[in-house]
Amino acid sequence: MIPLRVPPTLSVVLSVVLSVVIVVAASLTLAAQEPSAPEAGATVRMTATGPAATPAVAPDGSIVFSTGEAIMRLDPRTRKTTTLVAASGPVSALVFDHLGGLVACEGEPGRRRASRRSPAARETGVVIGEGRIRDAAGLCVDLEGAIWVSDAGGSGEDGTARPAIYRVDRGGKVTEMTREVSSPGAVALAPDGKTLHVVDGGAGAPRVLAIPLDAGGGASGRPESSIRFAKGSTAGGLAIDVQGNLHVGVAGPDRVGILMADAAGREIGFIAVAHERPDDSTVHAPECAFGLGDEANRLFIATADGLHWTRVKERGFTVQEALLRRFRKELIPIRPGTDGFPARFRQGSTERAAERPARDVLFDDPFEISAYEVPQNLWTWVMGSNPSRWTGPRNSVEMLSFDEAVTFCSRMTRLLAAAGLIGADQKVRLPSESEWEYCARAGTTTRYSFGDDAARIDDYAWHTGNAAGNDPPVGAKKPNAWGLHDVHGYLWEWCADPWHESYRGAPGDGTVWSADGDPEKRVARGGSWRSQATELESSFRRGFPSSHRADDVGLRCVLSR
Repeated sequence: MIPLRVPPTLSVVLSVVLSVVIVVAASLTLAAQEPSAPEAGATVRMTATGPAATPAVAPDGSIVFSTGEAIMRLDPRTRKTTTLVAASGPVSALVFDHLGGLVACEGEPGRRRASRRSPAARETGVVIGEGRIRDAAGLCVDLEGAIWVSDAGGSGEDGTARPAIYRVDRGGKVTEMTREVSSPGAVALAPDGKTLHVVDGGAGAPRVLAIPLDAGGGASGRPESSIRFAKGSTAGGLAIDVQGNLHVGVAGPDRVGILMADAAGREIGFIAVAHERPDDSTVHAPECAFGLGDEANRLFIATADGLHWTRVKERGFTVQEALLRRFRKELIPIRPGTDGFPARFRQGSTERAAERPARDVLFDDPFEISAYEVPQNLWTWVMGSNPSRWTGPRNSVEMLSFDEAVTFCSRMTRLLAAAGLIGADQKVRLPSESEWEYCARAGTTTRYSFGDDAARIDDYAWHTGNAAGNDPPVGAKKPNAWGLHDVHGYLWEWCADPWHESYRGAPGDGTVWSADGDPEKRVARGGSWRSQATELESSFRRGFPSSHRADDVGLRCVLSR
C-alpha cells in the first residue's frame, strides 16, 4: 500500500523570505485621534520598544515583526518579546501561510527575494518565484494557499524594469497578474476575494490600487485608484477588516498614522502618530496588522520607536477569520422529521457482533454537521500547529488524539462566537456515534450511502485499493445524498462516545452513550485510506485508545445547541 503523499515541492519544508523598510529613528509617540474608527475611548499603547516594521500575526496569535536586523516574536498576552530569526537582515514584508510557515521578502531594495521557512522559522525552504520575481516587496495569502507577491522592480527578458503583481500557487507555478503598477508594496485581498488592494508608489504620489479579480483568482480588469495621497507623502502597510475597510500607513506633510477608509477609498477615520520632524529628516509610514481570535479587534502598528496597538471597531480579516467563515458556510443543516430527513433510522446491522443488535434511533433536535473532515489549514490556525504527516492546506488533518479533537472543538466554539458566527447557546463538538451514522447513511438502509455495490466505492472513497501516490484535498470524491464528503474512507473520524462492545443497552435518542463504556477507548467511524471496502460500510465501527494518534485518524465537527 502506498500512502497518501505530498510531492516534495509541496512539503511543509517552509523557508522564509525577509526584507525590510528600514525605519529612521525619530521621537514618535502615538495617540488616537478621531474615535469614529477606533473604539470610543481607545488609546494607542506601546508593546515593544525599538524600531519595528512589517508586523504579521502567527497562527498561535503572536505578532512577528522585523527590527531591520532580526525577526522578533511578541506574545500579546504577556508582552514578552523573543528573537525568532537572528541576523535576518532587512525585511519588507512578512506573512504566515496556511500551514503556519513564515513567508518574507528579504534583502536590500532592488534585489529582494521571497522565500519560506518552517513554522518554527528554523529551516531554509523553497524560494518563491525564483528567477521571475526580482524585487519582492509585499505579500499576502489566499484561501487556496497561493501567495501573492508584489515585485517592485522585476525585469523582463530585455533587462528593463517591469514592476508587477504575481500569484504563486502551492506547486510553485508563477502567474503574472498585472504590470499596471509603478512601485508596488503592500498587498491585501478583500474579504470576498474579488479585489486585490495594492499600495503603489505611483508617479510622484502614492496611491492604493484596487485590482478586480475573476472567480479563478485572475485579474479581470484594469487597476483603479481607490486612494490617492498628497505629493510628498509615503504609504506603508496595509490591513483589511471584515467589512472590507482599508487600514493604510501614511506619512504626509500634514499627518502621520493609519488612514482608515472604506473599500471605495472614502476616509472613515485616522489613527494619528504625534511626532517631531527635525530638519532634513524622513518619517516613514507606519505598518499594521490585526490580531487573532479575542484579539481580532486589536490593530498592531509598527513605527520607528516600537510596536504599538489600539482597539478598533471591526475585526481584522485574517487567514484565521477567513477559515472560520468558510467552516461556518460548509456546515450542513440536519433537520430530523422534516422533508428529506427521517426522524427515525435503523442503526447497526446483523453483519458483525459489534453492530448488533440493530435498533431504531429517534432524533428530536436539529443540528449541523460539516460537509468535510477538518482540513489542516483550519486546524493550524485554530490550534497554532499542524500535527499531520501528509501535509497540504485542504488535506484532512491527522495524527491527533481524541482529547486534541475535543480541544479543537472547544476552541472553535470560542472563536466562532467571538466572530459573531454562532449564537451564545451554540457549540462545536464531536458527533455522537448515532449522529455520525445517521448522517453517513443520508436516509439509506444499504451497506454504503450509495447502495450495496462495493464496486462503486472508488467514486466515493479513498481506501487501500486506490490511495496511491497522491495527497487529495477534502471533497475530492463524490458526496453522499446530504452533501457529506469522505464519510467512507480517507480518515477514521473520532466520535464522542466511549467504546462499547455492542449496542446492547444503547440509548435510542441519538445522544452520546456515556454510561458503562470503556473510558480509555473512543469510537471511530468511516474507515480510512488504509481500510478494505468492508470497513467503509456505513455501519462499521471501531474503537481506538483515546491517546491514539495515526495518519489515518481525523475528525468531523457538529454544531448544536
